[in-house]
Amino acid sequence: MGIIRKQYIDFFPAYRKQLPRTAAAAEAAVYLIPHHVSRQQRRVQQDARTGRYACGRRRLHGGDVLCGVRHLHAGAVDDQLRQLLGSGDCPVDTPLTAAGVRCRNMRNWLGYLGASALYHDFNICLSGRATDVPVGEDQIHHIELTRYLAKSFNRNFNTIFPRCRALTGESPKIRSLRNPEGKMSKSDPNPLSRIELTDSPKDITEKIKKAVTDFTSEVSYDPDRRPGVSNLIDIHMGVTELCAEEICENAFLNALTTAMYKATVAEAVIEHLKPISDSIQRLKNDPGHLEKVLKTGQERAQAIAQDTIMEVKQAMGLR
Repeated sequence: MGIIRKQYIDFFPAYRKQLPRTAAAAEAAVYLIPHHVSRQQRRVQQDARTGRYACGRRRLHGGDVLCGVRHLHAGAVDDQLRQLLGSGDCPVDTPLTAAGVRCRNMRNWLGYLGASALYHDFNICLSGRATDVPVGEDQIHHIELTRYLAKSFNRNFNTIFPRCRALTGESPKIRSLRNPEGKMSKSDPNPLSRIELTDSPKDITEKIKKAVTDFTSEVSYDPDRRPGVSNLIDIHMGVTELCAEEICENAFLNALTTAMYKATVAEAVIEHLKPISDSIQRLKNDPGHLEKVLKTGQERAQAIAQDTIMEVKQAMGLR
């Protein structure tokens, strides 16, 4: 079985190229919608679910599952796998720490690092038999940890967990429109720093128009020396599947300055997001539909996780 932790796969076509779409993979894919636990963020939670479903609904196959992360964290599934992998009955080798210490079980190792929050990341991947995980470059180390632990468990007991791979796409990090040295983030207090799925065409145009670039009018791709313009090109590539060379050549042939090029990027983003925005509006008008989808996904995802727990226990000789 496979699990795909779904973020904005359909926002960037580069992700879609890497996803396995064989019949077997389609039957096994699980799409997870991250959740927010804060009461103050309930609206954000609902918007996130609606937006991610709107992004991915065109790709959902008959065997695919859509559910919230909390549906796998809730109850005994998450705790059981955590306890099994962190127990003395499961001597999983861990990577060396920065101080050269190698712990013989995961609980001690994460406690040494003070990184127990990572439990949630690899528990979801392992319990769902993760195969492909779209992430940003700042999350790759979580995937590497999961791969390491899966390999160690399979070597010591039985081959149960696949070694998942990180799908980073051609642009693993989309940078802030206001600070191209940092990543685009929904937690940034400045709304001009990001493009949201619910932004109107006017908002998108205004945000890209005000995006920080530099004093050079030429459109060229150089992430190190021209991060602002390069970030716009990354976004343009993501929504059109053009490469950087083609974009820069077209800008040169049409004598586009950086300011003029921003309008081109805005048009491309607006066109790409329009069907998603329309889908979001339809879902907001019918909130019961998404709740039904999540409930069905919860039941199926928990069944996958329960089967995994049972096989892990059998491999460890606990039942």
